[in-house]
Amino acid sequence: MYIIQNQINPDGNCLYRSIADQLFQDENKYQIIKRGAIEWLEKNKSLFQPFLDLPIDEYINKMSGDNVWGDNIMLIAISYHLGLNIHVIHKDGNVIYIKPNRNGKRDVWIYFTGSHYSSLVAPKQEIIEIF
Repeated sequence: MYIIQNQINPDGNCLYRSIADQLFQDENKYQIIKRGAIEWLEKNKSLFQPFLDLPIDEYINKMSGDNVWGDNIMLIAISYHLGLNIHVIHKDGNVIYIKPNRNGKRDVWIYFTGSHYSSLVAPKQEIIEIF
């Protein structure tokens, strides 16, 4: 089996679009992913403040905007909010595995070039009937 890279719109929402492509086969549903991650962060602010150079409310406000690049904190928020095991394959071949504190409901695979995310999927296989 091999995988293909689904090209994702490079509009600053590519992280969320890549996850939406994985879950819904529709990158245009990215707002569902982003909104859920933001809501999860709102409820778990204290976990991330120590890792930020700015106040958490300012970070959340910034990340709530459209066309704002997602980061590792947003990946963690998506994973925990949706219960996903997220595999991020970097262009150098390194793989980052993000798993919520409970067993993930589903695995998703995304590719990161350093400045852009895309979705990795198995190609649709043609069904051949044999009589």
